[in-house]
Amino acid sequence: MPKYLKKFCVTAFLFCFIASAQLIAMPLEVLNDPNFILPHDRKPVENSGSLNSASQSNEPSANLYKSGDSVFFVCNEYTFISPTGSGSDCWGWTDANGTDYAIYSGWNTIEFYNLSTGTLAGSVPAPSSSWHDIKTYQNYCYSVSENTGINAGLSVIDMSFLPDSVHFVTSVPISNAGHLTSHNLSIDTAAGYAYVEGTSDVNQSIRIISLADPENPTYVGSFGPGGGLHDVFCHNDTLYLAEGWNPSISIWDMSNKAAPALLTRWTIPNAGYVHNVWPTGDKRHVLTTEETSQKTVKLWNIEDLNNVQLIDEYLGGSGLAHNAQIEGDTAFVSHYESGVVVLDLSSGTSIVEIAQFDTYPSTETANFNGCWGVFPHTPSGRFYASNMEGQLYVLKEFDVVLADTMIALDVQSLPGSAIRVDIWAKFTLDMHEFEIPFNWGGPLNLVYDSISTAGLMTSYFEVQQFSAWDGFFNRAAYLLRASSGNTSPNLPAGEGVILSIYFTIPGGASGGPNPITFTPFSGKEPSFRNNCISYTPDTLSGAVALGDPPCCIGFRGNVDGSFENPPTVNGIDISDLVAMVAWMFYGGADLACPEEGDVDASGGAIPIDISDLVALVSFMFQGGAEPAACL
Repeated sequence: MPKYLKKFCVTAFLFCFIASAQLIAMPLEVLNDPNFILPHDRKPVENSGSLNSASQSNEPSANLYKSGDSVFFVCNEYTFISPTGSGSDCWGWTDANGTDYAIYSGWNTIEFYNLSTGTLAGSVPAPSSSWHDIKTYQNYCYSVSENTGINAGLSVIDMSFLPDSVHFVTSVPISNAGHLTSHNLSIDTAAGYAYVEGTSDVNQSIRIISLADPENPTYVGSFGPGGGLHDVFCHNDTLYLAEGWNPSISIWDMSNKAAPALLTRWTIPNAGYVHNVWPTGDKRHVLTTEETSQKTVKLWNIEDLNNVQLIDEYLGGSGLAHNAQIEGDTAFVSHYESGVVVLDLSSGTSIVEIAQFDTYPSTETANFNGCWGVFPHTPSGRFYASNMEGQLYVLKEFDVVLADTMIALDVQSLPGSAIRVDIWAKFTLDMHEFEIPFNWGGPLNLVYDSISTAGLMTSYFEVQQFSAWDGFFNRAAYLLRASSGNTSPNLPAGEGVILSIYFTIPGGASGGPNPITFTPFSGKEPSFRNNCISYTPDTLSGAVALGDPPCCIGFRGNVDGSFENPPTVNGIDISDLVAMVAWMFYGGADLACPEEGDVDASGGAIPIDISDLVALVSFMFQGGAEPAACL
């Protein structure tokens, strides 16, 4: 590099460095975990056996699972309670930042819950009624009700101000005759039209409303056979209609709004009240419900519209199904006292129940209690279930093979040295809690000093405490929990160091190695806990051995070989940057550990160069990638 260019780079760097240093009065605390790479010669011990199970409880199940088990379950992330004490339907919306909102129709409100904070973000008054329906289009929520009163008709609510608030825009009649009441609506988000069932009209026709101006819905026309129409679904100008007491299902081509074309209609034999229809993702099948005691959920093949075929039927334990919605080839049914039921339709030839979450566990009868609505169409994989009694459940499916491990990483040092043993973990699910029993008894007579999560991925956990202690036999158990209530998020699935334990090797110690094990005691055993299940990971013991300590520990960057108190991640702090700049440009002292200075692990004839300095600065100040792992 030319000298003038080198001086320019150094000057520019130092200017930025000094400016940054003036902003930082304390040593840099890195909040992301170093994600240690598991040494290649260390393999976790595998457990045998497998267990398939579904969990319906709101509490984590017992430690019935182990690493290697195949587990399917539905997890309840949140339960929101409507201030109104009752309600009906639910829907969802995800903003441009990826934040999910669950929407619930309370007795006289439309409520918006922020799932990133677990709080009510806002609400809008609605007519007092046990029946509302809600849908979304762009940044707007639309609602209808069977009752008149405040905001009656088709209400328009602006969600673009979330997470701060929601704004009522307007409410318009659903017809040019001024009708205000409706039981159901569907929005064709591809074409920009709402289809609203007209309850207050004797003929109960379907109203077509343009959303070309989303804040000013415009009546276009109406169609339908009348006589008790109930529910409608439309996408990309194909409309599916559940015709109530008629009792039939029809499919319409809506490309010409002035003259909708009937594509097919079929009658359901021995039907109850034909309540709801929803197509599969490939539009080859539809699922229907009848909201009548002992009337089944039915799967139909509609590939030949002239010969619609009944494929299979299903009924949950309560004997009363309400609404079904489909995401891809998976159906989600709000099944009143049976809660929400998840059905696999992928074979095209059968209905297979794969999960159930009971939102009304007190009884299992064909009465109108419990789960009214369900919404499964979220990018995050969540689905929502609403109870008539005022509860809104935020649920998520997990179908995973647990490949989870907890390891004590090996340490080597000299007698009289202070050492740190890192507990490394890999976890398949997002974690709410870690239980870590550890035993340090052995030939070196290690002295326990302290324990810390400073700088680790678990540093934000609200509960960090010993759950058991036995100093006489050199063993303890430590509990890490994300929150004591529901105030902190779970730790996303991943891997890295979750706990650091500090010991002293006594002067004159000999023998070894000294094992660090996860032997259970006092009812404490290694466990990982999700919100819904608790399970036992594979464990691998570590060891403390006598010998010259390696200068590179964990991942690179601690070029001066120091560890702060309290410790930062792998000892990286502002002093390392100062030492590296001094050595590279000002003839400063040699680096205490050259391997630590090769931050990007480029090696070669000149292993440490300007790219390593750039990498270290990026990591420390700009959220850049962590340095490479030590060899």
